[in-house]
Amino acid sequence: MKNPSPSKWSNTLVVSGVFGLLGLAVLAFFVRFAEPQERQPRHAPNENFSEAALQTTLQQNGVEQTLAAIATNGSRRSGSPGFYRTEQLILDRFRAAGLEVQTQELPVVVPVTEVCEILDAHGQPLPGVTLYPFQPAGLLPTALPEPGVTGLLLATDSTDLKHLTGHPPEDTIPLTFLDTSAGWRDLAAVGVPALIVREDELFNSMKSTPDDAGLWSAPVATEEHVFPRFVARGPIENFAGQRVTIRCRVVWQEKIVRNIIGVLRGTQPRAEALVLTAYYDSNSVVPDLAPGA
Repeated sequence: MKNPSPSKWSNTLVVSGVFGLLGLAVLAFFVRFAEPQERQPRHAPNENFSEAALQTTLQQNGVEQTLAAIATNGSRRSGSPGFYRTEQLILDRFRAAGLEVQTQELPVVVPVTEVCEILDAHGQPLPGVTLYPFQPAGLLPTALPEPGVTGLLLATDSTDLKHLTGHPPEDTIPLTFLDTSAGWRDLAAVGVPALIVREDELFNSMKSTPDDAGLWSAPVATEEHVFPRFVARGPIENFAGQRVTIRCRVVWQEKIVRNIIGVLRGTQPRAEALVLTAYYDSNSVVPDLAPGA
């Protein structure tokens, strides 16, 4: 058997070299023109940029301080005092971060509670108890007659009419739990002047997580209904068996709300932009208790 001649070795090397060059050319073409956009080299970061402010904000105590500042604002229903306090907080933070701040104003019509209180037989507010009206039923906000409505505060475990036995419906104000209040229409039908609900601490303690929603839809009207319904915060059960008076007036008002836009421009003009958006208002079936998530 004869060994390959030198000329054949030369031809083989030439062919191998040609294919190698072609392979490199294809690879260079891919890297230059066909590489996915996400893998292309980024611009060098701004050497003057500092992440100190971001790191401080994202530390646990920084996040907790921000959440605490928002939580102290109370209800963030559009147009409420808490809404405007949160708006100012965001404006201050955006400006402190060096953003270009712009706002867009628009009018909204919202329910405003002018007065809502529960009084004892001597006309004094029940100590430690706060009353909140449920959201308006359609276009009808809660508006009681000027003197209010008066009756015996009757503590029950449901809205079953059997609890009214021995009590004139028109002179009784039932106090029941949020999760057992779905039969409030029966109370309205027999002439009960109002219903007060409170959260069941046992029910809340049995939820899988504290953030699970309660049965807040039970006392809500899905049609226009004038029957007054309230949620109470505080030790209202201590006043069961006493005569109480509820005064409440809710009106529609136009408020000015704003979208807040903070712009951080890049070092070079671009056709794309990264948009981060979130609501800073909130809504609730009890408008005065709308702290948001």
